[in-house]
Amino acid sequence: MRILINTLAPLQQWFLDELKALGETAFLHKLPAIKRAEFLQDAVLMVCSGGSRADAELLKKMPKLKLITVYGTGYDGIALDECRQRGIAVTNTPGVMKEDVADTACALLLNCARRFPQAYRHIKSGAWLKSSFELSTSLHGMRTGIAGMGAIGKEIARKLSLGFSCEIAYFARHEQKDLPYCFFNDLTKLASWAQALVLILPGGKNTFHIVNDEVLKALGPEGLLINVGRGSLVDTRALIKALDAHTIGGCGLDVFEREPCMPAELLRQERALLLPHVGSATLYSRDAMATCVLENIKEFLQNGRTKTLVPQLKESLQQ
Repeated sequence: MRILINTLAPLQQWFLDELKALGETAFLHKLPAIKRAEFLQDAVLMVCSGGSRADAELLKKMPKLKLITVYGTGYDGIALDECRQRGIAVTNTPGVMKEDVADTACALLLNCARRFPQAYRHIKSGAWLKSSFELSTSLHGMRTGIAGMGAIGKEIARKLSLGFSCEIAYFARHEQKDLPYCFFNDLTKLASWAQALVLILPGGKNTFHIVNDEVLKALGPEGLLINVGRGSLVDTRALIKALDAHTIGGCGLDVFEREPCMPAELLRQERALLLPHVGSATLYSRDAMATCVLENIKEFLQNGRTKTLVPQLKESLQQ
């Protein structure tokens, strides 16, 4: 059995060893052109990362493909319509990295509000010898809007409300009556209410550039934007424009539209705290993700079922 690995993300050696024990493995980006067509023709399984692309063109070159298992939560790069038509199962690893991604969101918000990176540079530059660092914004009691209230969104809300007494409200496709937070069915209205807006929505056409000029203007000149969801949620050009014009107070981003490529205009922003997509980049989370991937593969090979089939395919695959 051939297993195609379609990711640039570093994978743990024990995980790679487990995959090799199941069949012949190859990284898509390392396959020589002369061998690529043959390997794709025979591949039965494909392992992707959350940022990988597996479009219809690639899938059509893989006639024997039965399972795509995503090492991460995001799967907007997978051609689900093609998978649905051909009966290809797609799984991801929901929930297993919620603690670390939530921690990242809280850290970005804290650092943006208190301006700790700028304070560090104030010392490094020697400026502290001449003047005190400016006052910053307290996170305590901050009105924080969360766009997306899945497992990670709930964990972010819990940490911010219990740890910093933040007032929480949220935007999602549907109101969840069991939550103690105020629900907004309009993201612009949530941004108008909030002092900080945290994004943890999935990617895809329904959320593409959901944060646009209007939302940024509503967030306001003191408002903070945090994105630990998908880079496609934010119109990058609109964000750069808003930062240049001081339409918003600042941003903390762990994900980007065309990562790892970054616009120079964003890199030069003093009030933009940028991380290289490390929200789940801990040994704990990555081991949990790898374990979930392997469980899905083994379950599929044993009985044709999976543990974490993505919701869009449950009806068509009857799992």
